[in-house]
Amino acid sequence: MGDSIIYVGSKNMSRKDRYYKKDNWGMYARNEGIYAENEKEYKKTVERRFYTELITNGKVKKFYGPEKRKLAITNLFNKYGNLFMNKETMSSILRAYQSCVTKKMPIEERQKQIQIQLKGRLDNYGIKKSIQKKLYEYDPLFPNPTNNKKKSVSKNNKQDDFYNTLCELSRRTIPTSKQSKEADELIEAFENKISTKKTVIAVFNSYYLCCLGSTSQKDKNKRIKNNLENYLIRNKVDARIRKRILAVEEIK
Repeated sequence: MGDSIIYVGSKNMSRKDRYYKKDNWGMYARNEGIYAENEKEYKKTVERRFYTELITNGKVKKFYGPEKRKLAITNLFNKYGNLFMNKETMSSILRAYQSCVTKKMPIEERQKQIQIQLKGRLDNYGIKKSIQKKLYEYDPLFPNPTNNKKKSVSKNNKQDDFYNTLCELSRRTIPTSKQSKEADELIEAFENKISTKKTVIAVFNSYYLCCLGSTSQKDKNKRIKNNLENYLIRNKVDARIRKRILAVEEIK
């Protein structure tokens, strides 16, 4: 069918664009790579985005339990459909990650237990070896000796994933009482020092104040486009980080 037109929500989109355009809920499937000339590179970008988000959902505490896992899977399915796996496989992978740890474990111990136990858990849940290989490729807890990409490219990809996830979470307008916990989980999930907790909270709060009182997703999208930059400045978010966020939101 190639790039035939398919119906998605209230828009007609090409099959390729489906995974990059805003949907009716204002979420971003992923906006990197839409202009990639190389089709293989294009598909790899979408794949990396999917697995990074899936792995992150498996690690953060907010998606523990059947109902919360269902929410995570619904979010993924709304963006990617069955492009990489079905809902049942997504659920099994989330359960495999979560069964390696307990919610009260310190971060370092959680990471250690995932490294030790994940393979066995994935086997127990019947996850195909080809999918397991992809998880190990994209999870930073597992060194990937077969990855020939330069370190600088991997670092840039990791930063892109972080900022896309940060914006996606922020668009949910997290209340101030929950921002600290959400910031901890985001930083833990990426095991990196791309940003500080203080900065993440400032970004959360900027979106929250920007969208406060909005009556619909359309109204929220409009407010973000017109006012987000001012709120980021008001919350003293560094200019370099503001630039990355505005790029994700396609605000010029």
